[in-house]
Amino acid sequence: MGRSNASGSVATPADLATLRNVPTTAELKQRIEASIPGAEAEVVDLNGGGDHFRATVVAPEFAGLSRIEQHRRVYAVFGPDIGGPIHALSLVTRAEA
Repeated sequence: MGRSNASGSVATPADLATLRNVPTTAELKQRIEASIPGAEAEVVDLNGGGDHFRATVVAPEFAGLSRIEQHRRVYAVFGPDIGGPIHALSLVTRAEA
C-alpha cells in the first residue's frame, strides 16, 4: 500500500522523491542543461526509486573529447550527489552531430 500525500491520495514516485530529498528526472535534466552550454539531456529513472538514473546527453562541447572526458564533464555537474542521493548514473554521451 502506498503512502498518502497531503491531499490524501496515494503518493507518486515524485512525491516520495521529494520526501527523501532525492532529485527527479526533470531536476537532473535541468541541472545538466543549465551547466553544459547547448546540451540536450534525456533522463530516465531506471528503477522508479529515484536513485538509479540513465542520462543521454548531447552537447556541442563534447566535440573532440574522449568518451571518458565527456562522462567526467557530466559527473562534475553533480559533484558529491553522485554516490549520495544519486546512487547510480549511467551515461550515454555524444557530440552534437
